[in-house]
Amino acid sequence: MKRFLTGLATGLAIGYLTAPRTGKETRDQLSKAADEQAKKLKEQWEKLKEQGEKTLSQAKKLIEDVKSTAAKSKPKPKPNLFADMESGKMDKYLDKADITRRKAKEGYNDTVENTADAAQATMNKAKKALQQ
Repeated sequence: MKRFLTGLATGLAIGYLTAPRTGKETRDQLSKAADEQAKKLKEQWEKLKEQGEKTLSQAKKLIEDVKSTAAKSKPKPKPNLFADMESGKMDKYLDKADITRRKAKEGYNDTVENTADAAQATMNKAKKALQQ
C-alpha cells in the first residue's frame, strides 16, 4: 500500500510538473493533490484504528469469559494415599516405583560400562602412540 501511494504521488508530481501551466497553478494543484492523499491516509488510519479497538475489545471479552469459566470449574480432588491403599491402587504405585528404580539402575550401569569402555579405548590409543 505504501509503494502504491508513493508511486501515485510521484506520478502526480511528474504529471503536474510537466504540464503546460504556470508555476502558481502547478503548486496549487500539487497542494490540492497532497491534501487529498493526506485525507485518504487519515481515513485509512481511522479505519485501522477502529478495527484494532474492536479486536482488542473482543480479546478482552474472551479473556473475561475464560476467567469466568475457570472460576466456575471445580478443581480436581487431590489423591488420597490411604484411600488408594484400600482400593488396591497402592500396588500399582509400588509397581511403578519398582520399574522406575530398575530403569534408573540399568541406566546407571550402562553409563558406567560406556565410561569404562571409553577409558579403555583411550588407554589403548595412548599405548599405541607410545609404542611408535
